[in-house]
This record gives sequence, C-alpha cells and structure tokens, in this order.
Amino acid sequence: MAPRGTVRSGTDSWNDSTAHTVSLDVSHDLAPGLRLRSITASNEFIDRILQDIDFMPADVLHVSRDHHFRTLSQEFRLDGRFGQTQWLAGFYADRDDHDLSFGQKIPLGSTTTSATQKGSSTAFFTHWNIPLADRWTVTAGGRIERDEVRFALAGGREQSREWTRFSPKLALQYQWQQDAQVYASVADGFRAGGFNAFAPEAYRRYQPERVRSFELGAKGRLLDRRLRYGASVYLMDVQDMQVQQIGLPGQMFLTNAASARPVGVEAELQYLLGSGWQIQAALGLNRTRFREFRDGANDWKGNHNPLASDATGHLGVRYDAPQGWYAQAHLNGASKIYLDAANKYGRAGYGVIDLMAGRTFGHTELSAYVHNAGNRKYDTIGFLNGTTTIYSPPREVGLRLTHRL
Repeated sequence: MAPRGTVRSGTDSWNDSTAHTVSLDVSHDLAPGLRLRSITASNEFIDRILQDIDFMPADVLHVSRDHHFRTLSQEFRLDGRFGQTQWLAGFYADRDDHDLSFGQKIPLGSTTTSATQKGSSTAFFTHWNIPLADRWTVTAGGRIERDEVRFALAGGREQSREWTRFSPKLALQYQWQQDAQVYASVADGFRAGGFNAFAPEAYRRYQPERVRSFELGAKGRLLDRRLRYGASVYLMDVQDMQVQQIGLPGQMFLTNAASARPVGVEAELQYLLGSGWQIQAALGLNRTRFREFRDGANDWKGNHNPLASDATGHLGVRYDAPQGWYAQAHLNGASKIYLDAANKYGRAGYGVIDLMAGRTFGHTELSAYVHNAGNRKYDTIGFLNGTTTIYSPPREVGLRLTHRL
C-alpha cells in the first residue's frame, strides 16, 4: 500500500519480461578428503518493454525492446587436502546466444533494429590454502580465461573479438589471536570487452577492463565473542575502465575510460547485546575518479565514475523474543551519485528508515513492514541524458507471508 502518482502519457507503457533458470548441483566423494562437484545452469531471459519517453498526452516519442537472452554454463570443481593444505582446481565453460531488437518512435517515424550476439567463455582455475606455520597462512590462486564474442546487425556481416587473460591472486594471513586475524592480498581481475548492439558506430566496440587490487584488513570477535567485526582498506588500479554511458533516450552503452584508481575503506560490526537484542552496522567509503578519460572532444579527467557513491552505510537494531516474534529497524543511506561521465545529472544523497515486525510458525513467517517510513524523497534527476526524472519510492506499508520448503 503506497501513494500513487500519475503522469500524462499518450503511450500505454508496459513491461512483459520473464525469466527462467534451471540448475543442477551434484557432488560426489571420490575418496576421503577428495570431492568432485558439478554445477550446470541454464538461464533464459525475455525482456519485452514499451516505454514512453516524453510523458506527453500524444504518442510522439517512445522506445521498445524485445530481447531474448540464453546462457548455458557448466562448471567442474575438484577439491581436496594434501596434508594441511587445502586445494581446489576446476574448469568452467559457458555459451551465450542472444537475439536483440530495439525500436524507437520519433516525430519523423518509427524504426526497429535487430541484431544477434553470441559468445563463449572457457576458464581453468585453482585455489590453494597453505599453512606456513602455527599462525601464518598463504593463499594462492589463478584463473586463465578465454572469451569470444560474435556480433551482427540484421543484414550485416558478423564481427568477432576474442581475449585470453591470466588472473593471479596472492594473500597472506596472520592469526594473531584465536578469534582475530589480519590479512593482505593482491589480485588481478579482468572483464571481457564486447559490442554495444545499438550504439552509434563510434561506440560500437568496447575494450576489456583490467584491474590490479591491493587489500589490507582485519576481522575477528571480541567481548566473549558477542562482537564480530571486520575492516579493510583497498586500492585498485583500473585500466580501460568500462563506463556506462547514455546517448539518445533509451540508448545505453559501455565505453572505456583510460584509467582510474579507486581507493576505499569498508567496515562492519555485529554486536549481541543480550536478552535478544543485537546491533548491526556497516560503512563503506569509496573514492573513484577518472585519472584519464577523453571522450571525443570532451575531457572528463577528475570526474566521478557514474553510479558510484562516495559513501554508503547501514545501521540496524533487532529484537528476537523467546516466543518467536521479532522487530527490527534499519537506517540505510548513500551519498550522491552521478548518472553520466560529465557529472551533469544525478541523484542526491539520502537516508531512509525501514521497519519490520513478524513471527515465525515452523516453516512459515508472517511479517508487516514499512519501507521509507519517513517518506523521504530522493529523486533521480536527468536520467536518459537529461530527459527523465525517476521518482524515488514513497512510503510503503505491507504484509508478507513466506513459507520455506
């Protein structure tokens, strides 16, 4: 139950999207301490949308999508022990087969563009957890991956691109107390490039993103294990950073910034006060700015990465009664985000309060909730390249019945 808003629109907008996922997870103990695991998954998503983009009484401007995404994946994992060492080795493969259709109506007429996009990924990976002494442990791993993407507009020739990349990881952990440890890690990451199906030709292709990350952290328990904490600092060196851009209304695509260097701090704690009470808190601080980013004649050096908050946080209190009922209150917040590389449009920072109370009856739970109890407004202004405002969700009150099989 929530207040509703209305807009003048000459387009009967709708979303008729469906998703189907089937997976099979099987494991078998080949010998004591040696296990083979197989994970098979099939995902199908049909994305059918018609969306008004001018919100005027006449049907002048609208966009539509009719996308069909299909992905089949298979993973094998073999894990075991060699003395005190724990190890894992595996193989992963997937195949994509996507049919894409994008329509647009403008005052001069309507157009529909279709495309196909196919791809495959294969990877071998391993992970080793090796004790060095009573309190020291080293973790080492790596992943070698090959990606291929094939793309063709309707009636056009097929284009293809492929990449092969090795991504290692190394971490060192010191257990300085029974319930406390510190760690340091360095890892390389890789995100394949691809094609923007319906972007202008100048933005048709985007490159792989490469990252090297460094992390230093601590975690453990205090106060007779009632207080659980974790904290970390990280630095990332990102090359060819993939950035989401918005062109014409309804047209979104990825492009590459030359480089960025995100740095941040994350902390969380959970404190059991006793008598059923507990406090949960988390804070994340992140600074991501473009070190280099030239987009045509524009220079976005020093700008914020779109859709990335400098700060996010969470604070909650919960009470669990011996009779089986509970009540909780959460404050969730985030700082301002920008929607575009020019940092012209965005959404202001916000904090909202969510309330919930309920009771469990065996496998069934009945709960009542209030989302955004203070009815805080934090509209996203300037979406779709400045043409659209996305209104923030208003206060919502409801009941939820959940049954777990």
